Amino acid sequence: MPSQSINLAPGTQYVIQARRRRRKLYALSFVLIITGSLIWTGLLFYKGQVVSEREKANDALRSVRLEIAKLETEAQRIVLFESRLGALGSLLDNHHNWNIFFQELERLMPPETALNSVEIASGPNLAQIGGRAANIDQVAVALATLSQPSNPASIFKEGKVLGTRREVQTDEAGNVTLDQVLFEAELTFDPKSLLRN
Repeated sequence: MPSQSINLAPGTQYVIQARRRRRKLYALSFVLIITGSLIWTGLLFYKGQVVSEREKANDALRSVRLEIAKLETEAQRIVLFESRLGALGSLLDNHHNWNIFFQELERLMPPETALNSVEIASGPNLAQIGGRAANIDQVAVALATLSQPSNPASIFKEGKVLGTRREVQTDEAGNVTLDQVLFEAELTFDPKSLLRN
């Protein structure tokens, strides 16, 4: 027969049950502490990963902002270039080709008449010319040829004489060496005909 010990002291069973409860409480506490420690370690690890991801995202955001700043400067340069290109195009579209003006003067001026000066006013599209001719009739012919309304090929629309002066030079013997008329005239021209095509 197996031997069993019998405790005859009163209340020992309560002490034994209290010890068992204490052991269960200690075991439960130990399990809770271990579980809490694992959860705490997991949260710290997760926080480290979140912080690392946030730093990576901030670095990426900084690089994107730098790229945007670079692109904004490039965009401003492109806009400035396009505005300059547009201004240059406008300038070229409205550029007057003065060769046409002088070619027309040369083509329409009678051979007996010579020009001494040409002044062009940009505002009212006026040209003031000065020249010389053998007589006043040649001055009239030159002005009529330049501003003839029946000549549609001419860029000059209207002309008027501003003044004339006769110049006579003689030598020591009194012989006339030079007899000419100096004139100044004003011509109105069509500025559209001078625009570069």
